[in-house]
Amino acid sequence: MNDTTIEALAKKLNVSTAMVSRVINHCGGVESEVRQRILTEITGMIQIDYGECAVYTIFPDIPQYFWKPLRNGIIDTLKAMKIPFKSNIYTKVIDDAMVLQYLEVAEKLNARVIILSAFVTPAIHQKLESLLDGRLIILLSDYHELTNSFYIGSDAYSEGYTMGKHYVSHYADRKLILFSRTGIFNTEKRIEGFCQAVKEVNPELLNDALNIKLERKLFKDFKLLPSKLAPLLKDAAKSYDRLCIYSPLGIPQFPLAIVKAKLTDKTVCLCHDCYIKDARHEKNSDTGFVVTCNQDGYEQGKVAAEMAIKFIKEGVYPDNKKTYIPSHLDVSIKYG
Repeated sequence: MNDTTIEALAKKLNVSTAMVSRVINHCGGVESEVRQRILTEITGMIQIDYGECAVYTIFPDIPQYFWKPLRNGIIDTLKAMKIPFKSNIYTKVIDDAMVLQYLEVAEKLNARVIILSAFVTPAIHQKLESLLDGRLIILLSDYHELTNSFYIGSDAYSEGYTMGKHYVSHYADRKLILFSRTGIFNTEKRIEGFCQAVKEVNPELLNDALNIKLERKLFKDFKLLPSKLAPLLKDAAKSYDRLCIYSPLGIPQFPLAIVKAKLTDKTVCLCHDCYIKDARHEKNSDTGFVVTCNQDGYEQGKVAAEMAIKFIKEGVYPDNKKTYIPSHLDVSIKYG
């Protein structure tokens, strides 16, 4: 697409030429609605030459510690083996429309392998089922039972179990608050593992725990999520002086919600896939702990790319439906 066409498109949609260029080149920093408007207009204006594509990747453009190294692991490995690929991004945590639009493009390109890092909603699940014939689908965020789909990522049950053991070993004297959200495979497995570890030591700790179920609408915008979670935390914690909060969801800035709720002086936070360094703590405070269970994103991406390359070269599906990448615990003395 030449500069004149870009300028005309930008004027028509009342956006900057830089914004149009970012979308064309699959760069971040573009709101989902704007990205979709531009892509829809491009599709209607011209016939796009996508070029050769063996591997089609879809990732979120969301601040979380592992997505950038995960993308790098895939891209570095594919480039080293000179495998043609397309990399695409979406902006929201749950963005059916954008992901479905990318899957339509993957189908037109007849990509042999689709690597997807997204919550697999019913609409996305249905679309993936229609793309199965002769393809390999690699899921990096959530496991879903599809004939030709394979999961590469954390062992969610073991992660939850490890966090449960950490809780009973170090923080069992604190009031336990459990966050949960149904319909997400990894989240449910983490809760299952966490509860099993606690039951093995003291089942009464679970009987006394407070359970908070998070609704899907809270996840519309990650930037606003800490502010939306803070009132829930503050209300749940008002009657207790010592807390341990466990969140099985991968919320990068979850500790920030604790800071915003002004609970850092009495709260230990156990979470997954979080930036400890992004959680700002009050000055001169020596209280509060954050324990987060993090994945090795680069290794996950590398293994996914290697699986894709083997399928492209040999036409053989992997033996195992799930490939687990080890996680590790990061402990911070403070919220920052």
